[in-house]
Amino acid sequence: RLAWSKESLNTPVGTEYVLYKATYQNDEYSWGRKFKCMTVKIASVNPARKSVTSRYIFLNATAGVHHVTEVVKAVKRGGSGTPNAFEHHLADGVTKLTDHVIYTDQVCDLLNVPYKQNGKGCELWVRKSFVRAVPKCCLFMFNVFCANSGYDLYNVNECKHVRDPVV
Repeated sequence: RLAWSKESLNTPVGTEYVLYKATYQNDEYSWGRKFKCMTVKIASVNPARKSVTSRYIFLNATAGVHHVTEVVKAVKRGGSGTPNAFEHHLADGVTKLTDHVIYTDQVCDLLNVPYKQNGKGCELWVRKSFVRAVPKCCLFMFNVFCANSGYDLYNVNECKHVRDPVV
């Protein structure tokens, strides 16, 4: 699927997604242990570079609301002629991690996270405006391509008070 499209990275500034489900809940790179209530907000868009600056706001096993800012770039992988993956440039300025797009539409992005679970990690991101009514097709795709079970990482009632501490 296309990583740089109106359904995916190439969205307006201010667009928000939540990490609704994943096959893992610990991240040694940016998010920490037992992360949840993850929202990502597009802070800026660079069409020439096919990249966005994204701000992630979340909770984890340590106290308080956490945030990280990363540049995410649409890149070509696996011989694709069009961008089909997201390359995350982490805050340390050195580390780059690539997620492969399995499925994308105007509501959800399903990503393979190859640096997790021996290449089988998955994340289901949903536009925040749809979090109370996630389309069944998005959940079906997660179940088919990723796992029949995963971690439910965004509970609306639990996460509604998680706000960006900088704004």
